[in-house]
Amino acid sequence: MLRHHSHRVLLIGLACLAAALLAMPATAGDGQWHLRAQAVWVQPDLDWRMSPAPGDVVSVDADDAWGLGVSGEYQVSDLLGVELGIMRAVPDVNILLEDTLLGVSLKATDDLTMTPLSIGLNFHLTPGQRFDLYLGPFLADVLYSDLEWRVNETIDVGGVPIVIDETLRMSVANDLAYGAVAGVDIPVGSRGWYLSGTLKYMATELDITDPDGDSENLSLDPIIVAIGVRYSF
Repeated sequence: MLRHHSHRVLLIGLACLAAALLAMPATAGDGQWHLRAQAVWVQPDLDWRMSPAPGDVVSVDADDAWGLGVSGEYQVSDLLGVELGIMRAVPDVNILLEDTLLGVSLKATDDLTMTPLSIGLNFHLTPGQRFDLYLGPFLADVLYSDLEWRVNETIDVGGVPIVIDETLRMSVANDLAYGAVAGVDIPVGSRGWYLSGTLKYMATELDITDPDGDSENLSLDPIIVAIGVRYSF
């Protein structure tokens, strides 16, 4: 709760700073606005395990996923820009249930839709150069879909086939996340078009709750690589 409250305060503070900067007249030499559209590759860092009972192991991980992202940056000076963005990716989240005493394992997979709405400050490090290199922090309100894992398998226990058909539903709360970005834009021609590439790290959690009200916080913390185009005007 304290983590979410502190992030909300930071998000409000950064939004107020962004609003103040957007109200300033621009002095950037290469265009006031930068619009970026990118394909993104998301690599979650999710590897969670627990043992609810002797011989039982529950583990959760996530697969890499492709997605899309768009953003708009208002560059208020040669050094500083304010960027608003939205991204969407749908990684698979896998759960593995193991009974080591019986030698039985069950696995299920469901899609997790993640949609970060971000606001950040970009510090442009190469004003006047052929390419635009920038770094900066950002905050994001990450919208998550719920998870529904279904197991429908027949297992053999002591020579007796047993059919397991169960559905495990988990609600996933939205999260206030933070992170950092490094990007480079390389001009193509002379009409405001650039090739754009970014590398982001985002610290975010999956706050999941089962129907009984029991909850767990799982660190997702993805690395996000993006490539696309930028248009400046």
